[in-house]
Amino acid sequence: MNHTLPESVTSRIKNAAVILNGYRTEEQITEALLKLGVETEGDLNPEWIERGRLLNIVGLDDKENPTPEIKAKKAVAALYGSQTAANSARNDELKNAGFNLKAKDSSTADLLKLYRPDLSEDPVTRILKERLQNRKVVLFVPGTSDIDIQATIDYVSDLDQGYAEQEFVQTSGGLARPVAIGEKSDKVVDEDPIHDGSPLRKDRSTIGFPINWAGIPSEVRKLCRVIVDRDDVDVNNRHDVNNLVALAMKGFDEVASVYPEASVQYRELKEMEKLPTLRISLNGGGRPNNPFNVGGKKRTY
Repeated sequence: MNHTLPESVTSRIKNAAVILNGYRTEEQITEALLKLGVETEGDLNPEWIERGRLLNIVGLDDKENPTPEIKAKKAVAALYGSQTAANSARNDELKNAGFNLKAKDSSTADLLKLYRPDLSEDPVTRILKERLQNRKVVLFVPGTSDIDIQATIDYVSDLDQGYAEQEFVQTSGGLARPVAIGEKSDKVVDEDPIHDGSPLRKDRSTIGFPINWAGIPSEVRKLCRVIVDRDDVDVNNRHDVNNLVALAMKGFDEVASVYPEASVQYRELKEMEKLPTLRISLNGGGRPNNPFNVGGKKRTY
């Protein structure tokens, strides 16, 4: 079971926790839903999980500290995806933070602390859009959904002083690509070793033949990419692809023995620290730290 829930589910959990206001935490709700086998947004529906089970999860029947019925019902509605419940939860969250829904004089730093990219019609989002317009200035800590507020404020200040825009900006967690208000973090995931520019989803190819790369080490995947970029394998030929993947499952030496020329090129690239990273941005930002172009192709390393 995948223990990392998608943002569409965690957003509902957050809304429910806000409504419950201490009767149940996000962590408690998440743990309970995972035990029920929830993995996607589609799992949270009355046909899959009956209302009574969710009421139990949000604490309605807790003997020591039962959740008030009205809060429990609103929390269940939020878990089922009710927009009304989500709006109510968000308003409560903002009010608890001391935010005036009609005020526009809050500092940008304070607004960023309350900002949620998944809520396009949120009052905080609207104010930030008016203030920052469509400039790409928001910096997420790489690999997370957390905004580096100080780095973002510093970058906005630099631009306001006339400094040039940057493709990548330093954050507390490394270099990050700035995005505009309303855009989500520049999420970087594993790239398909066979299909250039295509991400893997749960270690599986998303285009072409159905290939499961789970358990195949990174160095073997990178060797496969070198082989493909040399045109040693036709990615449109199922037999060729299946044979390559079968070798990859046996390990690096097995692949290298069948493709010795590619193995030599792999070692050369490794010595120059120019091997393909096989990491790619889901926001269309390309792949980081790949300055080398094998064989003159458009695939950049």
